[in-house]
Amino acid sequence: MNPALVFVRAFAGYPTPQGWLPVVEDFSLEVGEGQWVGVVGPSGCGKTTILRLAAGLLRPARGEVRVEGQDPRGRVAYVPQGDTLLPWRTALGNLTAPLQVEGIPRLQAERRAWELLDRLGLASFARFYPHELSGGMRQRIALSRVFLVDRGMLLLDEPLGALDALTRAELQDWLMHIGPGMHKTAVLVTHDVEEAVLLSDAVVVLTARPARAWTTVPVALSRPRDRLNSQVMERRGRVLAALGEARRA
Repeated sequence: MNPALVFVRAFAGYPTPQGWLPVVEDFSLEVGEGQWVGVVGPSGCGKTTILRLAAGLLRPARGEVRVEGQDPRGRVAYVPQGDTLLPWRTALGNLTAPLQVEGIPRLQAERRAWELLDRLGLASFARFYPHELSGGMRQRIALSRVFLVDRGMLLLDEPLGALDALTRAELQDWLMHIGPGMHKTAVLVTHDVEEAVLLSDAVVVLTARPARAWTTVPVALSRPRDRLNSQVMERRGRVLAALGEARRA
């Protein structure tokens, strides 16, 4: 399996009035092409900073970050927290917006968007504006938008974090079913250990800030996954145990 994303002993931080604040320290990771990798760790440990490094929004102070062997900038699709939909555009318009920014003619962009909406069972919502959609439906559209753009690498920063528990579970099930068919590589940052196990091929556990990779827990289960399955629960227990060890490290 070819690595799609590589961190090689990356260090990163931010200047503060008190001096340099280290956030990521000696961080190494390889994500294979087509893999979904979950990233969990204590709150404030540096998970979002790792995604910013992977997107090329932040340069490492030391070390390397490569996407498909090259500089990450322009090679990833980034999903921040919240749906970030444009309120003045319909669901269809929100899907076509990033394509039009890349210079794709409107009619061609709309044709591609309709094809994806049909594939994902969302075509009946194409003419709805964001304020007419539920939180779960807005997040479906936001996630569909990144599946549409021509990027093999997805960076997902707590994409379901703002949803209520029931809607979040529904979106997890939706992603479990559609994710493999999109043929994308993804790094998923989440505070939800169960979500990481359900959606990922492996889960990276981080230490407290400055973040280091403490261990990686392979999931290695077929999809879709039942959250009450004994093997899913066993993997969840292993990740929770590793988090406890990482906090004490």
